[in-house]
Amino acid sequence: MTSPTLNIRLQPQLEGDSAEEQPSPGNTTEEQPNIHQQRATQPPFWLSKYALVIFALIFAALAASLITLKCVSDTKDGFPLHFSSNEYSWTYGPTAVLIIVLSFWRRVDYYYKAAEPWRELQSGPVLGSRSLLLDYVSPFQLQSVYRAFKFRHYRVFATIISFFLLKSIILVSTTLFVVQHPSHAESVDITYENTFDAASAWASFDLPSFYGNREPSPFLTKGEKVYFHGGLDKPVYAYVSRLRGDVVRDYAWNTQGGFVTQRFKSTASSLNVTSLAAPVDLFLPVVDCEDATLTLDPPTVQGSYYMWNSSMCSTGRNSSFICPDFRPNSLNSSRCASQPWAYTLHRINCSETRPPDDSKANGGGASDVRYAITVAYHNIPSMVDNNTELAGIKLNNHSAVLCKIGYKMVSVTATQDMLSSNVSLTPTADYGEGRQLHNLTNFSLSEMLMTDLEVASSTLVYNENVPRLTIESTKMSRDWTASEALFQLMAIKLGDEFRPDVLSVPSTLRKMSVEILEGLLNEMARQSLLVNKATNSTGDGLVSSPRLQMSNAAVWFMVSGFSFLSIVCLLLMFASSTRCWFSAMGGSIAGHAAVLASNPSLQRILQSSGGLSEKRLTESIRDVEFTMTSTSGDVRIHETGKNSPSDDRERLATNAKRWTPIAGSLYFMTATIAIPLLAIGALELLQ
Repeated sequence: MTSPTLNIRLQPQLEGDSAEEQPSPGNTTEEQPNIHQQRATQPPFWLSKYALVIFALIFAALAASLITLKCVSDTKDGFPLHFSSNEYSWTYGPTAVLIIVLSFWRRVDYYYKAAEPWRELQSGPVLGSRSLLLDYVSPFQLQSVYRAFKFRHYRVFATIISFFLLKSIILVSTTLFVVQHPSHAESVDITYENTFDAASAWASFDLPSFYGNREPSPFLTKGEKVYFHGGLDKPVYAYVSRLRGDVVRDYAWNTQGGFVTQRFKSTASSLNVTSLAAPVDLFLPVVDCEDATLTLDPPTVQGSYYMWNSSMCSTGRNSSFICPDFRPNSLNSSRCASQPWAYTLHRINCSETRPPDDSKANGGGASDVRYAITVAYHNIPSMVDNNTELAGIKLNNHSAVLCKIGYKMVSVTATQDMLSSNVSLTPTADYGEGRQLHNLTNFSLSEMLMTDLEVASSTLVYNENVPRLTIESTKMSRDWTASEALFQLMAIKLGDEFRPDVLSVPSTLRKMSVEILEGLLNEMARQSLLVNKATNSTGDGLVSSPRLQMSNAAVWFMVSGFSFLSIVCLLLMFASSTRCWFSAMGGSIAGHAAVLASNPSLQRILQSSGGLSEKRLTESIRDVEFTMTSTSGDVRIHETGKNSPSDDRERLATNAKRWTPIAGSLYFMTATIAIPLLAIGALELLQ
């Protein structure tokens, strides 16, 4: 048994109302129910107010959930990544949910677009361009939204704009969650790697036997020498390398400013520590230098002595000095050669004033040991010998500073950046009184420094322009020899700016003396006082862990978008609804064919137009007015306007070229093949 068929072939001639009422010759009585009238039914669910209410609630719930998640994220500094380490889960998880919402909203958008031309027909006589020719489904969305706004079809305009907005929200949702590495404070186990102790420093010095196991007396008397024996030149040469920039950066513990501190490291390898803070001992050199006035007393070759006078210290006749290159054993020549510049370093005691020939030991009283750094230009007579009693030696250009050398140990908080290993100290100034190591006094440290300088003076010659002492008698008595290395270090520090007279400026000499002595003390502490000794403790660490945080821009864009969509749904609820619905309004081919079959007048208008292009069809019926009636469920479309199609419609249909969709045109196919080839060629050229 075969099913009945629906014959919708258009007749060549349809004349009069009687023809409209007669069935087609090819039709049978059994086929008539299939071409019966279109019956009005209830509109689909997607056009109902219930659907709009549901969407309004969904959009409002999405906005509220985003706000809630944002508040929780800000409170807990993000979410832990325990649930998944795969970035796709949080990048495209929200997108997947929103795509489901979009797929349902497409149904609303489609039915509003499909029903709008029929709404126009129901509202009364309307031109063909706004009814039969009106299509919101097929064109691009931008074209449809423009046409909807132009024709004031605001329901369609609202659904298309909502579709665009929802697509934008989906795009932004891929940036909703981002992985950040915030830091939080946590107690971290650490190990101090070293500590300060002078025991190892004393091991490199030999003390005079009469001191026994006690530290040498700081009183400067002729009968009791205070010179240390031994010493190392390692701190001096290490400081030379630092001045010349040859020291490799300490990538494990890089203190700013060259400070010497204890160092520590974290023992919690499982934690991602970004910075670590703990109290450490800081070695702080204390060098106090002041300008002093230099005089010679008496200024003769019979016995000249340097004397210094400053605001804090005044010395008597000290440090016998005749000339820079005194030759006591010269018999037939001058006992002073031609070297006019003398760079010297003297040990002085500012707590006493005594004659130079005092041979009695000073057994008591306080001691204020300082070091006089002196630069002097001597005017020496051409011949200075034993027969010259009153030959005067004058100081034409000179400067002198008195420096007190010491140190203190202070406790500071060291904060290490674990990525760069840079260490910052808190506080950065005003360290307070401080303390000293139990086995090292200021005097002992200063004498250790002078001994190390003395050891290095015999080999450290960096700049030949630095005046050197050739006084044989004083070298044998181990006086002033530390000055050789000290002034060589100043020359290295000054570089190309060094000249023999540059240090005769008091401010320059004072500045250079402080910088060099502080640098030497730091290097001594680094090389000799800082010893390896592991000690466990705890520090304050900033631990970084990956957390899932919400982007502010993405959150508030999505919240605003969902709020707008919810408002659009509420506004569509109050717009006029579809009064009746039949299958043709849903866009089905069978529904359209049924409407055409039951409307002979429409058949006559569309006769021989199947081969016309969209442009030709538009020219044919755009000015014709149509209306739709639905009486007792029968849907009929009538031509009401006087502007009927022109008589040459058949001529247009005859002369029209075969219509081809744009996707199947030769131009489109050519562009589809050529564009990828051109893109590949361009990429090859760019490589």
